[in-house]
Amino acid sequence: MPPPRKTRRPSDPLFRLLVENIGDVLWFKQLSPPAFTYLSPAFESLWLHPVEDAYADPDLWENAIHPDDRPAVTHALDLWFTGQTPEYQAEYRILNRLGQTRWLADRGIILSRRDGRPFQIAGIARDITDQQQDHLTRSRLAAVVESSEDAIMTLDLNGLIQTWNAGAEATFGYSAAEAIGQPVALLRPPEAADDEAIFKERIRKGLRIQHYETRRLRKDGSIIDISLSISPLRNHLGHLIGFSKISRDISRRLRAERMLHRLNAELESRVQERTAALSHAYDELQSLVETRRQLEREVLNISELEQRRIGQDLHDDLGQQIAGAWMMSSVLQRTLSRRNDPESDSAARISSLLETALNRTRSLARGLHPVAPEEGGLQSALPLRHRPPHHALPRRSHPRLPRNPPPLPPRHPPRLLPPPPPPQAPCLKPRLPRKNLPHRPAAASSSLTITPSSAPASPASSASKKISKCAPKPATPPRPSPSSNTTPQTSSSST
Repeated sequence: MPPPRKTRRPSDPLFRLLVENIGDVLWFKQLSPPAFTYLSPAFESLWLHPVEDAYADPDLWENAIHPDDRPAVTHALDLWFTGQTPEYQAEYRILNRLGQTRWLADRGIILSRRDGRPFQIAGIARDITDQQQDHLTRSRLAAVVESSEDAIMTLDLNGLIQTWNAGAEATFGYSAAEAIGQPVALLRPPEAADDEAIFKERIRKGLRIQHYETRRLRKDGSIIDISLSISPLRNHLGHLIGFSKISRDISRRLRAERMLHRLNAELESRVQERTAALSHAYDELQSLVETRRQLEREVLNISELEQRRIGQDLHDDLGQQIAGAWMMSSVLQRTLSRRNDPESDSAARISSLLETALNRTRSLARGLHPVAPEEGGLQSALPLRHRPPHHALPRRSHPRLPRNPPPLPPRHPPRLLPPPPPPQAPCLKPRLPRKNLPHRPAAASSSLTITPSSAPASPASSASKKISKCAPKPATPPRPSPSSNTTPQTSSSST
């Protein structure tokens, strides 16, 4: 390791004060052997290393250069040392002690030579990190502007075109050489009003123009629809120096909107027509449904009337005939039973079947034609006016029943006697040979008239009278036969 060299410091106090407080790195270096003879304190703020580290290791500067920039710096130094360039200039990046990237603009001069080669050199390195960031940002913005499909241009305060991107060439048809320096009125159609003066006045007041739809003239003479946005351009002092305009071609969009409106109108018209047709069809369907319901009500009404008619016929015609046949068979059965005729059992079965048929017929008649009770019918049937008032009835003391009363014997409902047969019934007296007639007492030739207390007066009563005329009138009432199934009752009204 070479012995430490004595550092040189400026002798002038004012110059030393300037060098030590300046933000740039002032450096002095000898090439053989390589060593820094002086480094200003700004070195420590960029490399984050003490100056003594650079004095001890001269390669510290070169080792901190970014690997991607190191070949370019080496090539610039070779050109300088060989005399191909009069001075040394390079911009490169360094990585400080914390790994941060800083940009430097390094410049150098040759102070002395030895054997025709540079021996002592000096220079100054300036931190340009902020400038590089601004330059990078402007480069990116310029790339965005240049690659944009919108027409982007800048104007000065007099309305002359200053910049013209590729999107403006594609939109208006003018190249950058043709458009730059020309007034913006070049793009205004002849029949359009001068709106640029209005735009300038609004921009001077600090306002912006956003998405203003207007029409502009192309180089080929065609008119296009554009959406225009205008913003002010100011310098670092805030003074207005011009305008930036962004124009977007909206001709296709407007054509699509007009077509969409037309299609929407057609669709709306078709929907209205279809709605009207559906409404008409719905009204017709409702009419048909109402007609069908009316027909169904009429059919049901006719069916109900026909049902009532059938029930009335069953009750008034078939039921009466079966009732007459049943009464005649009952009279026949009793007559045969009193005569001990063996056919009395058959007559009893016939009477039972006719009774069953009569009950079934009456049930069907009531199901088909139910009889609605009339209001006041029961009250009019009961002779209430002959009954004593409630307060005149004697009060009866009701005895208290035991808690567990003995069961009552079952009550058998009274058996109703059948009504007399109809008048067309023939005389049921059997005709036997006179020689075979047995001797019967006078009581056997009693009257056959049997009138149930519950049977109403009907044509069958006349038939019973005819039957009674066929037999002689007894002198004394007959006694019931032990083989008879029913107990005859003599009606005083019928005799």
